[in-house]
Amino acid sequence: MGLGVIHRRESIVLTTIDVMNEYGVQALSTREVARREGISEGAIFKHFSKKKDLMIAVLEYFSKYDDDIFSSTKIEKLESKEAILNFVDIYTTYYQNYPAITSIAQALDEMRYNPELEEIVKSILNNRLEFLTKIIEQGQFNGDIKKDVDKVTLADIIFGTLQGICLRWRVDNYEFSLKKNSLQATQMILEALY
Repeated sequence: MGLGVIHRRESIVLTTIDVMNEYGVQALSTREVARREGISEGAIFKHFSKKKDLMIAVLEYFSKYDDDIFSSTKIEKLESKEAILNFVDIYTTYYQNYPAITSIAQALDEMRYNPELEEIVKSILNNRLEFLTKIIEQGQFNGDIKKDVDKVTLADIIFGTLQGICLRWRVDNYEFSLKKNSLQATQMILEALY
């Protein structure tokens, strides 16, 4: 018996992520996805009417744990420094366990030039940056982070550092611990502000 509709749909998304990881966004081919899935290209379009819909599903998959990560950090009622480190720890654990998903993180800028994906990409980035900014703001309110530090800039520094380490990790063929290096860099940034 074949895969169910939901399982096939998710399988196509995961295969698309793998193809993007190997070839990049520009070289993404539904023909290659179909070949790896062992289905016809037309079968992909039974699940996704256009390639754009497949890309939207990929972005949704990429960000599907965001709300859970935000909620778990809030539930644990961590101080700002620990909350930021928790945020970094969870994302880098996820990325380290599923390296192909980082191809999406590295392709967000490229994808935002597609008018049909632009708002989704902005939403993903803005949600993650807003969450970090709120943690920083709470830390400033509690006296954990210097009040003269611009919270948006600090969120950008942390987020940008993580993106840079992730890119280097990919370029170096995953030869170092993404989690360890990311936590170490974030710790260094935070120690400069406490």
